[in-house]
Amino acid sequence: MPWPADCRFFDAIELTTDLPTATQVNIQVGGLFRYSDREPKGQATWDESGSRSIGNSIGHGWPLALDVYVDQQRVGALEQCVASEQEVATYTNPPRTAREEAVSQISGQIEIPAGAHVVRLVPRHMVDGLIQDDCP
Repeated sequence: MPWPADCRFFDAIELTTDLPTATQVNIQVGGLFRYSDREPKGQATWDESGSRSIGNSIGHGWPLALDVYVDQQRVGALEQCVASEQEVATYTNPPRTAREEAVSQISGQIEIPAGAHVVRLVPRHMVDGLIQDDCP
């Protein structure tokens, strides 16, 4: 299932499930996710509004994660991350990049109850990200 690619423009990824029985689900989200001690990827309209400063509120070392909510109740988190030094885009116009540690995959297992539910993945300690893979 394709998800919105640019993580700067939403607060959560929302999925719907309808399972006949409770199921342990393995979720993997691939892409490029940046730590919250970085400035968000900029573009001219954001710079004018001053919103680029929001990314510097939490120190590096706080682990990236996606908190998982089922029907508005937190049931766990995707906390297994694959991180490495990468060249990342830090500005769109004109294009600029920087070499920094970033996460390329966030994964974990979550128990989803039987029946129809709304599942939300809420970013934690992430300043921005770009989803490049679909959820299996």
